[in-house]
Amino acid sequence: MGQENSKVTQDHPVRMVPTTTTVNKAGLQSKWWNLQVSGAAPAPACLEGYGRQYAALFERHCGEHRKDHQRCMRKGKFDPLDMKTWYPVCGEPYEVETACAVSLLKEVDVRCRAQLDSAADAVGHGQAPNPKLTKQLESVGQCMAQLGADKHLKLTVDTAQAKERFRLSKQLLAR
Repeated sequence: MGQENSKVTQDHPVRMVPTTTTVNKAGLQSKWWNLQVSGAAPAPACLEGYGRQYAALFERHCGEHRKDHQRCMRKGKFDPLDMKTWYPVCGEPYEVETACAVSLLKEVDVRCRAQLDSAADAVGHGQAPNPKLTKQLESVGQCMAQLGADKHLKLTVDTAQAKERFRLSKQLLAR
């Protein structure tokens, strides 16, 4: 999607939306996600409506994994666009970060489904600006903020599977 790091301060984004890769890996139920991935839901509206809340939620639950990946990339001075070069060295923290993002997105999909589906219904017929969509995306943001305030939320991140995915992918790249 390209928006993931659109507004960055220090080591983490101020606003972000889930990447296409994360959405596709998560197997989500809300009809919203296909609209986001396809571009039918305008990225600037998504960033404005729930970008801050999602970034805060991501930082709280997956921030350490992101930092591990970024640290590896900086240490190796890798070009992030040259995956064939950086993945053999930094792919494991990348896969763990992605697994965390998938787990987080599944939780958002379950807990904010009503708001997400209402936003999907508001996408409409390509009218811009769309005040109904803006309102619905703010509702999604409020739901994500409530999720972020839930001190009991614990994600289940399958780090073993992420590490195995890295091992197998690294073997494929070595060929």
